[in-house]
Formats: sequence, structure tokens, C-alpha cells
Amino acid sequence: MQTLLLDRSTWDLVVDASGSIAVASAPYAVAQNVACAVRVFLGECWYNTALGLPYLTNILG
Repeated sequence: MQTLLLDRSTWDLVVDASGSIAVASAPYAVAQNVACAVRVFLGECWYNTALGLPYLTNILG
């Protein structure tokens, strides 16, 4: 499993030495994806459901 690597303090995308978007691999990728879901659930970030993403009711629901 791979996912885009996020900075631990800003939660923004990280670039590698060549300037490409960095990728995280398992097991770190799994931990980061769980942390993302928890942050959404706790209200630290949100998805705009007006754009067609009923995240809390249909995805986490």
C-alpha cells in the first residue's frame, strides 16, 4: 500500500529531493491513512458535502 506522504506538523504534501511528490509505503502509509480518518472524524478537517462527498453519513456511517 502506498499513499501521498504528508508533513507531520502541517499535514501538507511533501516533496522528495527531485521535487516530485513523496509517497509513503506500508506500514507508515497505513498509520497515516488512519490518522487522516481520525482527524476528519474529530472535526480537524472536513469534506464539503455540497460537492458530493457525504463523508460522515455515507462513508464513515
